[in-house]
Amino acid sequence: MPQVVELIREEGGLNLRAVGVFAGGEVGASDVRGDDGSRYVLKWWDGEPDSGRRVAALVERLRKRGYPIPRFVIADDIGGVTVMLQEYAEGTVSDKVSEHVVETLISLNALQSEAAEVDEDSDWTAYIVGSLRYGCNGYCLHEPLRSYNQRTAALLKRIQSVGEGIVELPTGDAVHVDFHHRNVLVADGEVSAVIDWEGCRSGDSVFDLMTLAFGLTVAEVPTRARDRVEEEVRRRTTPEARQAYAAHMALRQVDWSIRHRTPADVDHWLNVASEKLDTSF
Repeated sequence: MPQVVELIREEGGLNLRAVGVFAGGEVGASDVRGDDGSRYVLKWWDGEPDSGRRVAALVERLRKRGYPIPRFVIADDIGGVTVMLQEYAEGTVSDKVSEHVVETLISLNALQSEAAEVDEDSDWTAYIVGSLRYGCNGYCLHEPLRSYNQRTAALLKRIQSVGEGIVELPTGDAVHVDFHHRNVLVADGEVSAVIDWEGCRSGDSVFDLMTLAFGLTVAEVPTRARDRVEEEVRRRTTPEARQAYAAHMALRQVDWSIRHRTPADVDHWLNVASEKLDTSF
């Protein structure tokens, strides 16, 4: 972190000091302050060229639509790494999620519709199909499911089968890709910010609602709020898309739990996977 802060000072002209690391999250974010008292969230990684600028451009379009996302001050390749410096937003993360917050997230998701520009358009179908048939880089891995136990191996076969049957999925929206309640800041009962947009891309924004539906299974939330999310997914997707997105989330959560969490977490996500894939909402 000190090296990245020094790079920002040299190339970005901002005098920052590292304070610490924010609690929570799977990857981590650093708390840095400016000499003028300003506060920022800093993340960096070995990314693809221009990936930071692409993310910042998409986020800025959403901000102009009224989406509560902290502004990126720096989103660029600096010293061979992608550096993302974002304004700090007040609010807290909680596993107790109100019906009002859920309704707000559904409304915000609608703002993501048709927010991707043509030159940013990625092959959303190839991304989802590729995850189901082969896995992704660092997540949605197949081997952990194949080798963990018979139940996870059977789930993997089902996931791969879903991937083989997909022809084309909708695209053209902004997709957060990790749109769950622990990436939502709340202040005084209102959504103050949706955070962690570094992995956003063009695709089908309803995928984010499927992600939210999975995430709410580990939250304290009114049943009718959970039902509202699933109703919105049903209203805006085909059965093929619902199966694809449920399969992707099942793979993501079960794989990650096998590698990073507990057997109880694996069992929870296996149960959720069976429910979502069997009902398809």
